[in-house]
Amino acid sequence: MQRQQSASIHSTQATPDWLYSGKISHLHSLVEKISKRHWHHFSQQEKTRLMLELEDTNMLLNLKDTNMSKNTLEIIRVDYRNTKQGKDLLDLLNAYALDEMGGQKALAKTVKQNLLTEMDKIPGAVSLLLYFQGNAIGLLNAFQGFSTFAGKPLINIHDLYIKPAFRGLGYSSRLLQKIEKIAQERGCCKLTLEVLQANKTAQGVYKKNGFSGYQLSAQSGEALFWQKKL
Repeated sequence: MQRQQSASIHSTQATPDWLYSGKISHLHSLVEKISKRHWHHFSQQEKTRLMLELEDTNMLLNLKDTNMSKNTLEIIRVDYRNTKQGKDLLDLLNAYALDEMGGQKALAKTVKQNLLTEMDKIPGAVSLLLYFQGNAIGLLNAFQGFSTFAGKPLINIHDLYIKPAFRGLGYSSRLLQKIEKIAQERGCCKLTLEVLQANKTAQGVYKKNGFSGYQLSAQSGEALFWQKKL
């Protein structure tokens, strides 16, 4: 199975002014949130999450002063042995873990040390990084499985994350479209994923891209995702 595959998506469309207005408002709300509490009253996790949001929002606002006609999106299939790509994957996954929808807890040190090596051992693993102007802003991790009812492979999307400052521009859909293309090339029968009930924004994105709850019949209802930790 081919390990490394890259694809570039070039966009000459400038980032709309309404996005910058929204990010300026978001930046003000972050500053206001911090000003209402003493910095030392925030937990370390909260401090890290707020600093990441401030840095990303500031980076996007700074890009407004660059030549926006050169806006470039690039999706890279991760080589787990590539130092830069590996670092970008871990940084984004850790940001996801710190997010409200990721549990708000940083990745354990052992996970950061071992994740890339372990993922490199999995033949059906696929990780995609989305770059904007050379900055890693999005991540998708997926793993190949198998459908016994269809007798064909499938791909399960395990992680999908876009940095907060870059949400609302359809970048999640770009990653979903890329993994769908990979799944089709592998002869997969479907894509699967799990989504939290409270994450209505993500649900809207998934529905827009053709996903729906899994059910065999209306009478049996939709499938539930359960787990047992070992």
